[in-house]
Amino acid sequence: DSDHSNSIHHLGVEQLCALLKEYKLDKLAEVCVDEKLDGNFLACLNDDDLKEEPFCLGNFQIKKLNKLKTGWRSK
Repeated sequence: DSDHSNSIHHLGVEQLCALLKEYKLDKLAEVCVDEKLDGNFLACLNDDDLKEEPFCLGNFQIKKLNKLKTGWRSK
């Protein structure tokens, strides 16, 4: 169930971090604050990018983020 109106592309740093924390991606939220990354930047990263420094995400976290990128939100 994706809803492209919920895409992360338009989110600023603070909005993005709030969303990431809501979905228990706190470490990623910290990196986004430290590096001043907004939704548009985060959306352009691929899975390999997300496994590397400074993100170091695991496969489950990457799957969750990829769903959030396409507009998924839990019900």
